[in-house]
Amino acid sequence: MTASKSFDQTQPVAEPPAVASWVGGNLPSMPARKTVGEYLLLGTVAVLLLGGVGLVAFVLLGQVLEVPDIGALSLLFVVAYVVVLYLVTFRFPGFRPRYALYGWLWGALACMVLVTAGGDAWARITSSLGWQPVAYSFAGAYPEEIAKGFGVVILLWLYGRRPWEGMIYGMWVGLGFEVVENYLYGMSGALFDVDSDVHGVLWSWMLRTVAGPGLHVVFVGFVGLGIGEVLLGDKSKWFYVLFGVFGHFVWNLQWDLFYLSLGAVAVVLYPTFIYLFVSRWKQARADVGRTYMHQYFGA
Repeated sequence: MTASKSFDQTQPVAEPPAVASWVGGNLPSMPARKTVGEYLLLGTVAVLLLGGVGLVAFVLLGQVLEVPDIGALSLLFVVAYVVVLYLVTFRFPGFRPRYALYGWLWGALACMVLVTAGGDAWARITSSLGWQPVAYSFAGAYPEEIAKGFGVVILLWLYGRRPWEGMIYGMWVGLGFEVVENYLYGMSGALFDVDSDVHGVLWSWMLRTVAGPGLHVVFVGFVGLGIGEVLLGDKSKWFYVLFGVFGHFVWNLQWDLFYLSLGAVAVVLYPTFIYLFVSRWKQARADVGRTYMHQYFGA
């Protein structure tokens, strides 16, 4: 008989690689089975999405029927926006197109319901108080970022596993809102341009593309990152939410220093957003090799 090899217990055991504090966290305190609260949450989402479909269809239908060719031209811009953001985000480690679509639908449909209700109320309040310089900030930026942020919370609460997902899917929420808003402005530009419908829609889209490219994408990207850190990462980084909310608030100010405030917001927000996007991409890349990511990608 051949003697079996003895196991040398004195051999050093390799230490596991250091991992970030958020590794191993699954859903943010969600139970394995759906609860009554979760069903209510999903029901709320369904109602808002259906309401958004009705609202957007009602608002757009009259304009599209009035100038159908211009509606098709605006649709080309919508497609271009979607393609650009997809090219930016689809290589992000762990990117899941299904949840990006959910975010886009929330921004394009559900947000319109919430913003229409909240924005009109704030417009009346600021008008009655004589707060004209901040009228668009309260009627636009304030309810818009709350509505879009609510969508990010729902997405992360139900499906999130990493803090940077708040930024990525928040960008898609922002895109959904932005293309619908730009579509409306484009159609209005066509109707009010006395020389040419085509000139009006092109001018509206180009103006909103050049003067603040992807503005809602950036704002909700900040808000989403802050929400993602609170739910799935480092709660002390909640302040990223303020970048999006306060940046949008200042952008909408109507005062003598309007152009100066636009420039200041752009100079601060865009470089900061690019830096945070790249840094989260590097974190995600480093996380790909971890065993837990097998479950992450397979979800």
